[in-house]
Amino acid sequence: MTSLDWKAWTLEDWNHALVREVFFNSGPTDIPITRINASDRLLSKCIGVDANHEEVRKHFIACFGGGPRSVRAKFVMRAIYRQRTQADDIPAVFAHLFLTLLAGSADANSIGFGQFRHRFSELFESFNVGELPFDDLPKFWSLVADWSINRNNRLGDCRVLQLTYRGRENRIGNSKKLAFPTYVDEKRLNSLLDPDNLDFGQVGGTVINNIKPFSDQFKEEFYNFYTCLHRSDLKGAFETPFWGVVQDLSLESQKYLVSNYGSYSVEIFIQQQDSEFYLGTDKHGYELFKDFFPIAKSPTVDGESFLVDLI
Repeated sequence: MTSLDWKAWTLEDWNHALVREVFFNSGPTDIPITRINASDRLLSKCIGVDANHEEVRKHFIACFGGGPRSVRAKFVMRAIYRQRTQADDIPAVFAHLFLTLLAGSADANSIGFGQFRHRFSELFESFNVGELPFDDLPKFWSLVADWSINRNNRLGDCRVLQLTYRGRENRIGNSKKLAFPTYVDEKRLNSLLDPDNLDFGQVGGTVINNIKPFSDQFKEEFYNFYTCLHRSDLKGAFETPFWGVVQDLSLESQKYLVSNYGSYSVEIFIQQQDSEFYLGTDKHGYELFKDFFPIAKSPTVDGESFLVDLI
C-alpha cells in the first residue's frame, strides 16, 4: 500500500491508513479520543498526496461494494473481524465505522436528510442501500475500543478510544457523538476564521462572540478549548479536537491560495558589492505578475519555478 496507488486501495488498505491517522498520528497517546475528525480532509490526509477531496471520498466509499447486499454484509459482525484484529494488531472494522462517522457529520449532499440512516444511504450515489438496522454497530465500536485499550497498555504507542455515549440511540449513538465537526458547524467556523490571524486569542474571541448558532456538540468542544485558554494551558488548548479542526481548515485555506494565486519567495543574489532581488514564484504567480511588470527581465525557468525582476 503506497500513496501513489491510492486509487487501487482495498477496504483493508483504507482501514490501515485510517487507523494509523486516527490512533497513531493524531496526538499524544495519553490523551483519549473523544471525537474523530469525520471529514473528507481526513481521508485525503490518509493517502499522503494532494487530491480532490470528493474524488478521494468516492474511492473510499466504492470499496464497500457495488450493491446493497455487499454493503449490508460488511456491517454484520463476523468471527473473521476479531481474528484479523488479533492477528494484525489493528482493528479490522475501523474503516466501516469511519463510514458511519461520515453519515454522523453529514455533508453537502446529505445535510438535508435529518435521520442518520437516511444520510448513510445517501453516501452511496449509484444504488439504494436502504436503511441498515446497524444491529452490530455497538459490537464494532467495542472491538475497536477494546483493541485501543489493550494496545495502549501493552505498547503505549496508540491513543485510547473512549465510548461515552449513554443515550437512547444505543446502536448509532457513538457514530453520531464521535463525529466532529458536523458539516454545518464546519462551514460556520470556516466563515469566521481569518487565515492571516489564527492565534488562540483571536480565534477564541471570534467564535465565542458568534457561538449561538453552533450545535451543542460543537459548543462542548469549543468550551473545552476556551477553558484551557483561561487556565493558560496552551498545550491542552493545542491538543483539543476544536483546535485540530482549525488547523485543518487553515491548511486548506493555504492550499487554496497557493493553487489560485501561486507560491512566492524572495531570492537574493550577491555578487561582490552588488545585490539583486528577485521574486521567486511558480506558474500561477508568473501569470499574475507578467502583465504588471512589462519591462522586467524575462523570467528564467527552472522546472516549475520563475524569477521575476521587480526593480
